[in-house]
Amino acid sequence: MQLDFKPEIAAAVVFVLLIILGSLCVFGWHLARTKREGLIRYGKLASRYVTEFEKNG
Repeated sequence: MQLDFKPEIAAAVVFVLLIILGSLCVFGWHLARTKREGLIRYGKLASRYVTEFEKNG
């Protein structure tokens, strides 16, 4: 009697996991590329900042 909804709960859990993992597969490569590009841009900015600081200091 207490386990009447067990298959529905299992199906809901699988469905939610598929949505989460599916979106990660679709957008994961884009997020990784954006992170890499951001780190490169930040590194260039930091390098330029330190160079200007040492030049003027």
